[in-house]
Amino acid sequence: MVAIIAHKSVIEAATIVDDNAVAPFVAANIRDGRTSTQAAFDAGVTGYIEFDTGAVNAVNYWAIAGHNLQSVGATIELFGSADGVIWNSIESKAPTNNNVLLWVLGSTENYRYWKIELTNQAATVLISDFSAGEYLQLPNKMPINYLAPKYNDKSQVRVSKSRNGGFVGLSVIDGNKEADIRLRNVPNSWFESNWLDLIETIKIKPFYFIWDSTNYPEDGLFCWLKKNVPSAPFRGVYQGTSIRVEGIT
Repeated sequence: MVAIIAHKSVIEAATIVDDNAVAPFVAANIRDGRTSTQAAFDAGVTGYIEFDTGAVNAVNYWAIAGHNLQSVGATIELFGSADGVIWNSIESKAPTNNNVLLWVLGSTENYRYWKIELTNQAATVLISDFSAGEYLQLPNKMPINYLAPKYNDKSQVRVSKSRNGGFVGLSVIDGNKEADIRLRNVPNSWFESNWLDLIETIKIKPFYFIWDSTNYPEDGLFCWLKKNVPSAPFRGVYQGTSIRVEGIT
């Protein structure tokens, strides 16, 4: 039961070398950090985006959010290349749902060029975000009674009634999912090594959170801070805090 945060991506600043995304749903939309924009790829052809990160970079996870791969029957595959010509297949996935998905690689891969390919789609493929890089493993598990983000729905439901109290209908205001990333009794050494870098990143852009990558790797959250940057007070040799976030599952 390992909890991880993926807040750094080699794709974010990479150059898009080649792609066949369909305008106006351009390839750049896949790494702008927004859930309101998407990259689109036609049915019946292999969709792809090639990235040049400028130098060899380490990757041990890849992730997608805001997609419809399961609905259209698509398969997504990750490739790496030393020269942008000869491509090595790293991993292929055929998602069984349209959730936020993060896959931990069996070993760290090191390449300058990266590519995703989409095949077998029966209709147009849409993806809001693609990320790949090195994740941060949290030093503790989430509590045994932890409420998974997909169940923590903050939608609002309002009931409309007639003057005599009869039911007229419902108004639903869709809300995001929420999560409380809890860090409890964490050694000071972990905070000294990771905290400032983590907070400097997540306070300005969204990130991926997987509360149990061992048992629920497809139960992810693409999220952003819901409240102010939390503090991490010292308590002897240990510290503790919570990071409150909202996002999409």
